[in-house]
Amino acid sequence: SHRKALVLICAEAEKNTHLLYGMLMLARVESGAQLLHFVRLSLAKSVSQGVEACRQLAEAKKIDLSCQEYQSDIDLWADAGHLNRLWLILLDNAIKYTPVGGRVVVRILLNAENEAVSEISDNGIGIEPDELPKIFDRFYRAENARLTVNTGYGLGLAIARKIAEVHHATISVGSVDGAGSIFRVTYLR
Repeated sequence: SHRKALVLICAEAEKNTHLLYGMLMLARVESGAQLLHFVRLSLAKSVSQGVEACRQLAEAKKIDLSCQEYQSDIDLWADAGHLNRLWLILLDNAIKYTPVGGRVVVRILLNAENEAVSEISDNGIGIEPDELPKIFDRFYRAENARLTVNTGYGLGLAIARKIAEVHHATISVGSVDGAGSIFRVTYLR
């Protein structure tokens, strides 16, 4: 029917819009075309805002989303909007690939080198060991991700890595296949 065809066309157009937005976002961050506005901000407050923005997503899947206490607040020089986008990408992924009734935990800590680290861990589907080095590559989607969630273009983590880089930070991942993942953003001294 015409109605069914129109619905499919609209859905496809929306997918293409999301893909285009992701590609533009990545290009702007890479080229420096997107001007960054660095200010001194509280890492805890930034992370908390990201957590609260994703609270409803987590509740819809009955996922326990928590922010673990930290010793003392840490201030960073950062672009508030970009840093917020980084949390949204990582939290959205954690929630998306965690089963109903699972948990996502956010922690802020200092490592042995006294560098600030933000950790987002989940007890979701995990990532195969041989796929770990590739997941930050653009357009790459791990097999577990493709089989579990039929959305996404493999741009989110590529964007997250670029945002980390412009903040003089590194982003890494550890995982046990089938038992969850932990993403770490480390702010280099």
